[in-house]
Amino acid sequence: MKKHFFLLAIVLSTAFFASWGQFRPTVLTEPSTEHYAKANIPLMVQGEFRHAYPNATDDAWAKLKTGYFVNFSSQDGIHCNAWLNKKGKVIDQIRYLTEAYLPDRVLRQIHNLGSCISIGLVKEVTTELGTAYLVTIDEGATWKVLRISGEEMEVYEDHKKG
Repeated sequence: MKKHFFLLAIVLSTAFFASWGQFRPTVLTEPSTEHYAKANIPLMVQGEFRHAYPNATDDAWAKLKTGYFVNFSSQDGIHCNAWLNKKGKVIDQIRYLTEAYLPDRVLRQIHNLGSCISIGLVKEVTTELGTAYLVTIDEGATWKVLRISGEEMEVYEDHKKG
């Protein structure tokens, strides 16, 4: 079951990054379905990962042509995906958050849209170019995914219910 979740996370995350033009998808477009045991990951890479994420738990690894993919949870229960180069340096990451973890500036931007908005899934995407948020909102008859980066906000997806 965990292996299936891990593979699904790779596929979904890769599809997400491959479709997001403003971010560099170099390492993210080369997924491997080959699951690697932690014992097969070089100690230098594991050390860099532990340095970047000292409280990571349940880490599961995959080997990519350009480095490694790691699926893990943080100490506070946040689910994360990280792409590392061959030396173990974190290149890109996605954190799956709840509304409680959104920065105040992002919350203000969303709440300025109206009072009847419910916030669902939040993805915090960090690359060398910066951090952006993909926030799913429910507006009653529709749901949207907003892409928020800095002071810019745009509708990334727009769906009607039913």
